[in-house]
Amino acid sequence: PLLVVEEGDELEVEIRLENNGLIDAENIEVEARLMGYDEEDVKESVIIESLKANTVKNVDLTLRVQDDFANGEAVLRVFVW
Repeated sequence: PLLVVEEGDELEVEIRLENNGLIDAENIEVEARLMGYDEEDVKESVIIESLKANTVKNVDLTLRVQDDFANGEAVLRVFVW
């Protein structure tokens, strides 16, 4: 889907994590990255210390689009480690 974001805007990203396994997951890193910026990507990340088995957790990240963000296409990517 196409999303229009202007320079200086904040892009709010909500990620839903589900642990459908039988054991707890630990030290999960969640990162949202807006790629395509000339200097470097715009990104934010958080560490989730524990996600219990059979639970759901929402993670909210906010990316601030730089005032000098180049016009054109950028790609939003979400990484979970």
